[in-house]
Amino acid sequence: MTATIPVTGSVFGTARASAHLDFVDQASFLGVRATEMSTLGQMVWIYERDIDTDRLRVFHANLGRGLFGRRIERSRLPFGRHRWVLDPFCHPIDVELAPLPRAELQDWVHRHAQLPIDPEYGPAWRLGVARFADGATAVSLVVSHTIADGVGMCQAIADAANDADLPLGYSIPQSRKRFRGVGEDLRRTWRDLPEAGRAFRRATKMMSARRQDIRHAALPPQSSRVDQVPAATVYLDETHWDTHARGRGGTSNSLVGAFAAQLATKLGRTGEDGKVTLSMPVNERIEGDVRANAMTSVMFTIDPADVSIDLRGIRNATKQVLSGLRDEPDEKWALLPLTPFIPRAAARRLANVALEYNDFPVGCSNVGPLHSDVNRPDGTHADYIFCKLAEQRVRPDEVLSTYGQLFLASGRVNGQVFVAVVAYQPGIVESRAELTAYLSETLDDFGLRGVIE
Repeated sequence: MTATIPVTGSVFGTARASAHLDFVDQASFLGVRATEMSTLGQMVWIYERDIDTDRLRVFHANLGRGLFGRRIERSRLPFGRHRWVLDPFCHPIDVELAPLPRAELQDWVHRHAQLPIDPEYGPAWRLGVARFADGATAVSLVVSHTIADGVGMCQAIADAANDADLPLGYSIPQSRKRFRGVGEDLRRTWRDLPEAGRAFRRATKMMSARRQDIRHAALPPQSSRVDQVPAATVYLDETHWDTHARGRGGTSNSLVGAFAAQLATKLGRTGEDGKVTLSMPVNERIEGDVRANAMTSVMFTIDPADVSIDLRGIRNATKQVLSGLRDEPDEKWALLPLTPFIPRAAARRLANVALEYNDFPVGCSNVGPLHSDVNRPDGTHADYIFCKLAEQRVRPDEVLSTYGQLFLASGRVNGQVFVAVVAYQPGIVESRAELTAYLSETLDDFGLRGVIE
């Protein structure tokens, strides 16, 4: 489950990129259009000093020549596979002109993630810089999840820091003549038909079994509008963290899950049986893999009782669900070959079924040890780093205002472990101050010492 970045080389350096999107990437794109909500990956570096702006400009240009330098071009067929094309434009660095109070760091991180991002029309990613009154400098990178997942984002960052030249071989936008494009996409669809047929048979069985879920998957009435989801990051000493994990019979990964479960319990994100539902991504990226989302996910419940003192239960539960995933993959992922044929109206309803909001899922992603190259956007190592998911909501989000949200992302670099948390729970956590208080309580429950920013 832990996704570790390779020490040398690039997963993108040995592949000839396929122009047609993988099914999961097209599903991600259609989800953006259907739900009017865009999910982004965000990496933030904090320097307790000024930075080398010239080197940052080089880093920025390198990002645009790597995995991020692409966007989506739709098929001319209503049921065709979309294609990757080169993004000929590199959006300028977003610079916050006036120094900000250090207390506004998380607010600036949020504002940067709300600037326009679009995987089809661009920009699909942005790099931003802000300076603070105490002399610190922050750098924020946001990228559409339809362009790169967390592991892909980290590898693209490492490649850019190393000045890697990794052309993916995509064509420029609108370079295919109409009849050629239609012919190529028809041939691709023809090759995909056997797989789509098998997926259709699976879908028929699944929809019959879950027809009540699908029938009631409309969004709930809106209770309030949420303009900003509270966010905070905890920084801990790596040795201190590992000592507490081993002392409880677990690993760093199980301690992240236990921390998430303990916090979820405090926020009331439990089922009727008192258990917590954890949703964890599982990295599937291999050498030469240029998919945007080379991953799957698992969702399972754990009993949060005693997780602060004994990690063996959550460790065994994680092993069991991962073993089951190898033997019997999640049925929802087997339906991906149907993606090009799903109408937009149906896509939104099916997304609500897949996310299972009623179970109050807790997102928990541990990317593990980051390569040190990921931590030097200006050529030198940042003092602090964290990554997290960010979301842009075009419409008022009824799901968020009704069911809330909790997502934790963790990783380690330069002797530190970070746990980045975004959380909103109506009536419980609606501000950053409230989230910080619950994080402090959770740290105390585990006997952990950390700095919250």
